[in-house]
Amino acid sequence: MTEEKENVDYSDNFETPEEIIDFFSLDPITLPIDKEFHIFISYKTVEPDRSIALKIDRMLRKQGFKCCLHERDFLPGDLIVNNIVQNIERSVKVVFLLSEESRASEWCQFELNVTETIHIQERGYKPIIVKLDECDLPDTMKRYTYLPAASPPEKWIGRLSKAINDQTDHLITNRRNIKFVAVPCIDYNRNKEHSIAKCRYPHVCVKYIVSDESCDGSCGKNHNLVTDQSREILVDLGFITDGNLDALLQMYRQKCKEKLAAMPNNIVTGPCCYYNKKGCLLGDSHCPFTHICKDWFEGKCGNTKCKFSHDILNDHTKKLLEIFEIDTDQEADIILNAYRAKYPHKKFIQLPTHTISKTTFLKDNWLPLFGGVLTVVGVTAFVVKKI
Repeated sequence: MTEEKENVDYSDNFETPEEIIDFFSLDPITLPIDKEFHIFISYKTVEPDRSIALKIDRMLRKQGFKCCLHERDFLPGDLIVNNIVQNIERSVKVVFLLSEESRASEWCQFELNVTETIHIQERGYKPIIVKLDECDLPDTMKRYTYLPAASPPEKWIGRLSKAINDQTDHLITNRRNIKFVAVPCIDYNRNKEHSIAKCRYPHVCVKYIVSDESCDGSCGKNHNLVTDQSREILVDLGFITDGNLDALLQMYRQKCKEKLAAMPNNIVTGPCCYYNKKGCLLGDSHCPFTHICKDWFEGKCGNTKCKFSHDILNDHTKKLLEIFEIDTDQEADIILNAYRAKYPHKKFIQLPTHTISKTTFLKDNWLPLFGGVLTVVGVTAFVVKKI
């Protein structure tokens, strides 16, 4: 016989489950060598927030945790901003006591922003939110599981201490390391038609991201890094896109500049596609591509009034050639041919013979690359290169 279940209205009988974590059995983790505190407690110095913060501090310290309170641990005479940043950086985690008062506090919000910035920059954990009253959750906190704390701290201190000890969400893990950075899409920035659905590069203004010269928006390109198209790409690469967007933008800019700066050390780059269209959008200090006429480089520019440089030794290009380990003290044609020989992406390059012999060119450039014999046809040779 099946027993009928009693129809119970749980809405008026709900109680918070009892604490099941034995607080007194938990020992704090060993502090990393660069940390002084297990937690930084962020709170507004009003009641009851202050009393709860002090009680958390006392209970945790008795158990061996080291806590940072601004009332006790800030350095007198130093700027408040400096005290906040330095002490958060000295703490493993930040416990944010959320209430109507702290929600409206500029200093508390600043402490939260610093915490999220450090988290996004792969240098720390996300904040632990302890919700003291029935205040609304700010949008930036809605993605976090908070600890309800309307009852006395004795009821939930065990869960809090377990969260403090938890190390599974640190950004410095294999699954969240940012090993590849997708710079802003070249085709998008050149107005070139391509499959947006298949594009794995953010559709955002490259000048806005990379150049030291600010873009005023007249470019007509997107200046919002977190669109539906770019968000999916950035998340896949390991970026955190639902936190402090200013910190995300700063980090993405830094990663893009680092990638571009490293490029000439890893591969011989060719003429800049932006330079050969309407001018370089990356800026001389960040562009890893040579600023010379692309058609001239390929040996097919017949424009005597070409607006793009035919000077292989212009300042920007010369700097890159030296990184490519090309001797820039030779004749210009010899330098150009040496650069052509090292560049790996062209099928045909017409080689001039008025300043360099076939034997010298092959000896200095092609034979070391291919280790074989190349056939020279006629006076003006075409050399076939593998892509």
